[in-house]
Amino acid sequence: MDKITLDREVFKALASDTRLDILKRLDVRQKTVTELAKELDLNKATVFEHLEKLAAVGLIQKVEEDVERKWVYWQLTWTGRRLLHPETITLAVLLSTAGGSIVTALAAVWLWVKSGAAGTPPTEDAGGPSIAARSMETAPIEAAPVGPDPVWMWVAVGFGILTLALAGAALWVKMRADKRAAQPSG
Repeated sequence: MDKITLDREVFKALASDTRLDILKRLDVRQKTVTELAKELDLNKATVFEHLEKLAAVGLIQKVEEDVERKWVYWQLTWTGRRLLHPETITLAVLLSTAGGSIVTALAAVWLWVKSGAAGTPPTEDAGGPSIAARSMETAPIEAAPVGPDPVWMWVAVGFGILTLALAGAALWVKMRADKRAAQPSG
């Protein structure tokens, strides 16, 4: 995952309330200069100047919809989205870790069950040589069957469940915060 680098130029670009308003409006959907000018009640030249400054630091980009350049839309870049919504990236990483843990745990359980819940050491045949005696022979050595360790399997299951619970809690907190932010104050 790429790091967001906030240098002096990015801070200068973010120091303007108008540019912050533009970023918030582009967070909803891509827009043209005319749309932004109407929404912000500003001159199109002024809005264009702000857009150029935001594009120069990599927070937004032009999207040319028409080959004849009738409409030029502006949208947030990946860096701009991550700057506005860092919690989404954290939540995505947490959810993917939880998913990976659950898949690993399920694979461990499947292997454990497939092996007969064994992992038990092989027993010596009553009529055959012992494992130690067979290892001394010159014939190719058969590897003793090795089963998954049930302790580590349950650790993987527990880790998967814990990570999934943390991801669920983070998602619940984010949804509540989004719901509160959407409610009008009063």
